[in-house]
Amino acid sequence: MTLTSFALLAGVLLLVGAQDLDGPTVSTDEDGNLKFSTSGDLVFEAGASANVRFQSVGGGTMQPPMGLKGEKGDTGNTGPQGPQGAAGAQGDQGLLGPQGLNGTQGPMGDAGLPGPAGVPGAQGPPGPSGVVNTTNGSVVLANENWNQCVYENLNVGKDYGLITQCSLMKKRNDTWLRLTWDGNLRIARCQVCCMNWYLAVDGYQCSNPGPVDTLVYQAGSYLIVRHSHFTGVCQEAGGRPILAGVRRVQLYLKDCRGFDGFVYDSYTGWNTVSRIIIEEVVPRNSDVPDGSLPLPSYVYQPNYCQVVYANLSSNRERNLGVITGIIFNKLDDHTVLRITWEGNMRKHRCNNCCARWFISVDGSECSAPATIETSIYASVAYSIFFPTTLTGTCSASAGAPLGTGQHTIRLLVSNCPGSSIADLASGFFSTSRFIVEELPNAQSPPVVMLSLPTDDSNSGNDNIYQPIWRHCVAADLNELADNGTLNRTECVIMKKANDSAIKVTWDGSLRVVSCSECCGRWFITFDGEECSDPAPIDGVVHSKNASIVNIHRSSTITGICSGTASGPLMGGTIYSVLLNLENCGSEEVNAFTGLESVTSMVIEEWPQPRDPPPSSYWPNWNQCTYNGLDSLINNSSVAISSCNITKKRNDTWLKLSWDGNVGLMNCSTCCMRWYITIDGEECSSPLPVDAAVYQDLTTTFNARIFDMRRPATISGLCAGPTSDRTFDSGDHTIELFVDRCDGFDEEFSVITGYQSVSRFILEEVAPERTSCTVV
Repeated sequence: MTLTSFALLAGVLLLVGAQDLDGPTVSTDEDGNLKFSTSGDLVFEAGASANVRFQSVGGGTMQPPMGLKGEKGDTGNTGPQGPQGAAGAQGDQGLLGPQGLNGTQGPMGDAGLPGPAGVPGAQGPPGPSGVVNTTNGSVVLANENWNQCVYENLNVGKDYGLITQCSLMKKRNDTWLRLTWDGNLRIARCQVCCMNWYLAVDGYQCSNPGPVDTLVYQAGSYLIVRHSHFTGVCQEAGGRPILAGVRRVQLYLKDCRGFDGFVYDSYTGWNTVSRIIIEEVVPRNSDVPDGSLPLPSYVYQPNYCQVVYANLSSNRERNLGVITGIIFNKLDDHTVLRITWEGNMRKHRCNNCCARWFISVDGSECSAPATIETSIYASVAYSIFFPTTLTGTCSASAGAPLGTGQHTIRLLVSNCPGSSIADLASGFFSTSRFIVEELPNAQSPPVVMLSLPTDDSNSGNDNIYQPIWRHCVAADLNELADNGTLNRTECVIMKKANDSAIKVTWDGSLRVVSCSECCGRWFITFDGEECSDPAPIDGVVHSKNASIVNIHRSSTITGICSGTASGPLMGGTIYSVLLNLENCGSEEVNAFTGLESVTSMVIEEWPQPRDPPPSSYWPNWNQCTYNGLDSLINNSSVAISSCNITKKRNDTWLKLSWDGNVGLMNCSTCCMRWYITIDGEECSSPLPVDAAVYQDLTTTFNARIFDMRRPATISGLCAGPTSDRTFDSGDHTIELFVDRCDGFDEEFSVITGYQSVSRFILEEVAPERTSCTVV
């Protein structure tokens, strides 16, 4: 391009060279192109209104030289979508996603052709010899104690855990159990997978001689339902002997070894009958003769003692340590101790804190079946004394069995783990007591009762009495359910006789909260049904203004049952006894059961009293029930309830127990006392049978709107009207009264038996054989 190719069209164009000493140079190359050379910057400068244009000779516009970079402009509008690009290359395979939901069960395929006949097996060894019955010459098989549970279309789709269970009353400690499962099994929707089905005893897999189990393994995603039959004998489960008593055998499912953590689609018992068979068998090479299962008996002597405290002295205000103790003389190695403490307890002067009362035997807490304890928790620093019962059986302390001889039993108190120490008190305003009873072990063979002194002669088998009972415990139940059956509360018993009754006693802490006025009802069921003969066994906690009051306290629910809506409780039947909960108010209830302590259920079979009385000890009792008592009586002018018992003998004692709901209403600092009378008089030998409720709410909140009603037990042994004689045989009237505590002049508003069943349970018991020493 030549120099003449450029023209100045408008304005003034000033060409300024770089600011250096030599200045710019202008030249042309061999093609006639104009060249500017400078060591500095080349600047074109024009006036504000000037336009600069570079034009070629032919008139075409020339591209001016590139100027300095300007600022970034605004983003323009999005253009139209371009055409689809070509497909990319296939990526790597992703991770395996979670297993989908199970599909619906497909129809069973057509039956296959019969397989060829198998090779005949070798003849088995001869079975054990039978025992000739001398009465009619028939043969009695050795393994005569067995049970079979049959499940039609079990159809359990669980992939882990408990499938089903069956029970047997094992008669002896030195026998084994033969366990058998028969039914369909399946795994599906997996490539290389394995699941293990096994039988357990009381939740533990057989450990001696080994597991009773089977497995299903497959390498391929098949859906095949297989019949399975596996069996074996078991001497120990979980490393422990399988003792006499009600034994529960469960079918469980788990991963095979080496396949942990994988989820397979398992199924048990499809479209056919499944069964568990349990047999009590004599061990191989046993010293017990073939075919015989002798049931040895031993002599049991009724033995108990009661220590009653009118005042617990200075220890009653202890916050930590021993409150009181006794020494009990145990007479037999075949027995366990039932220990009961009854008295008032209180926690005060701390918010959101918890106190714990517990029993020790020979310096340690009970280790079998569990510790005997209760706790009180409250969100506010209230001061309320309420009747409290600690009860349970104990067969070992610190792992050592409780043998014959003296044992030191103490009541202690401490703060709950993780809680600060509160201002505690025990035993104010009413009588407190220890009751220690020696009971035949629940797993013992039949018992021969020792005859009481009598002028009558023994006749027949009147001195044979077989106590049947069970004690089930759950540590730290901490059940949050507000309704329905409560987890870990089941206890099982096999009832022996048709005409007997079952007594149930449940002990643990209860609470309702987060409502202006709420009501929770805890109740006992037998195989899913409440007692109807004579009445339900239940307890109610009612709380007013519970939106700001959160109180966990020990409660006892007890009663005797002969039948449900399905009919009488029959002998030879295994009954599942459970604790349940329902709402008994208009508001939804926020409930809690078993806070940070051991809950306990004791089940006992009570034979009907005999008439005329036998020459030896035999249980004699009566129960009177009151459904919805709702008594507002608040003074001793009239009895709240009454019950009668016909005493069989002159030399026996009476054990008196009243169970029901009690509460104070609309008072700030108040105290009322409930007490039991016999033929119009309180017990004087050894002391009254009573309980009191005291509350001081002056520093907490408006007490006039506070109203709490809870289950309470009033119980004790009474020898007679005076210290030198017992109650005569014949009819006696037992009554419940209420009146103000000593030192309180006002008669406060109370309610007794609110919205639940109240009851008297009266027992005639053998006289105290030994006295306990207070330590």
